[in-house]
Amino acid sequence: MVVTIICARLLYSLRFLITLSLVALPWVTASRCLGQEKPPQTEEEKQARQDLNQGVRAFKNGQYQEAERYFAHAKQLDPRLLNARLYLATAYASEFIPGASSEQNKYVGRQAIDEFKDALAVDPENISAIDGVGSLLFQMAGTRYDARSFRSRSRTTKNTLS
Repeated sequence: MVVTIICARLLYSLRFLITLSLVALPWVTASRCLGQEKPPQTEEEKQARQDLNQGVRAFKNGQYQEAERYFAHAKQLDPRLLNARLYLATAYASEFIPGASSEQNKYVGRQAIDEFKDALAVDPENISAIDGVGSLLFQMAGTRYDARSFRSRSRTTKNTLS
């Protein structure tokens, strides 16, 4: 009985210590981060962040060309601003129409791929940029859907299998 009481108290005290450490961890980490000084932002970096935010607003409202201008300007002001590069590439990609064979559409697709590759130059392991390049390359490699050729191919395949 005494052993059971001691084990229960140890278990509760251990549980208390684990809970306390999990609760205290964010405060300890935050205090360490607060002790570090951030380098002062230049005016160009501040303006780049403002342009990025304005571009995001325009993008969310479906004004892609206006958003592209903001993102391009933010990228020009602060080349290390990865989100400006990713949003610019995404804005181009949103204007790309899979299967459309016009030269303008192909140009927009290539622009989007180039922007995603620029983002990968800054962060080679960025999943959004890798996914964007892969998706666009897949969409650009495809041919236009033609229901007639699909039906004729499926009939040929059925006849061959019979």
